[in-house]
Amino acid sequence: MNKTRSGLKTLLIVAIIVCSGLITSFPDMKDTEETPTAHSEENLKSDWCDIMVRASPDIYGSSITRIEITSPHAYTISSHQPVHIPDSYVIEYREGEYRSGDARVDPDLVERLRMSLANFYECKAPYKYIQSKSESSLLVNITFENGKFVTLMSGSPEDCFTPWVAEYDGNLYYQYSGILTSAVQRVLLFLDSFKWYIASEPHYYDGKIYVFAITRLFALDSETKNIVWEVDLIRGGSPPEAADLTIHEGALYMIDIVITTVRISKIDASSGTILWEYSYNYRGLTNFRVGRYWNRRSYMEEGRLRALIL
Repeated sequence: MNKTRSGLKTLLIVAIIVCSGLITSFPDMKDTEETPTAHSEENLKSDWCDIMVRASPDIYGSSITRIEITSPHAYTISSHQPVHIPDSYVIEYREGEYRSGDARVDPDLVERLRMSLANFYECKAPYKYIQSKSESSLLVNITFENGKFVTLMSGSPEDCFTPWVAEYDGNLYYQYSGILTSAVQRVLLFLDSFKWYIASEPHYYDGKIYVFAITRLFALDSETKNIVWEVDLIRGGSPPEAADLTIHEGALYMIDIVITTVRISKIDASSGTILWEYSYNYRGLTNFRVGRYWNRRSYMEEGRLRALIL
C-alpha cells in the first residue's frame, strides 16, 4: 500500500493515543525519589531496559535556544519507487522571540516543553538491542542556552511516534507520565495542525484499535500497539472533512465526506481490504459545514447502514 508523505506523518497523533498502552510494564510514577529495591523487581524492567532507577538529570535548567523535530522515515510516494523525504520543523530563539521560519512561536509552548523534561527513570542496564536515532519514527533535538542538548526518541522499532525516551549526556532516560509527549504534540499542532490533527475517537473490536487520522484509517494491535494495516483516505488530492466508522459482523462500514462527495466503504476488519466502495455527489452539500449538519454517528439497523445528514 502506498504511503503519502502527509499520511505517514499523521502517525504521530495516532501513536500518542495508542502507544500509551506500552507503559503497562513500566515502573509506576511515584512522587518520591525512591530507588527501586529487590523487593520490587517487577518495577526494575521494561521492554527495552533491564534495570531502571528514578533519576533527576538537570536537563531543563537552562533556556531552550533551538528545537528540531524530524521524522526520518522513507515515504513511498510512488507505486514503483520509494522516495526518501525526511520531514522536519525547526524553532529557533532569535531577536528576543521564538520563530519557525518567518512565523512567531508561542513562547509558552517552548516553556512547557522545557518543564516537561522531568520525572525520568535512568536505564542502568540496557538490553543488547537499543534503538538508534535513525530508526526512531520521531526525533526531537533540543539545544539549550548553556550549550547542552537532549535528543527525544520514540523508543520503539515499530511505527510509534510517542517521544518518551531521552538521550542526555550519554545516558538514556525514560518518562512514563506522558507529560513530555503532550508537550511535543502541542508544539506540532501549533506548527501544522492540518498534518497532526486526529479526526475521530478510536474504536475497539476483536483485539484491534481503529482510529482516523486526517488522511488515513489505521488498525493497531491492542496488545503490541503495532500498526496492522492502514487505508489511505485521500481522494482527488483532498482528505475527508469528516469520517465515521460502524463495526458490524467483522467488517468496518466507513462514511466519509470530501467537499460535496459522500463516500461509503466496507472494509475487512482483519486485513484492511476495501470490499466495496460507493460514492455519490450530494447537491445539498454546497457550502457544507460538517459540524452543523452531521453528528458523525452512523449505525447498523436491520442490516442497513444508517446516518443522518440534514
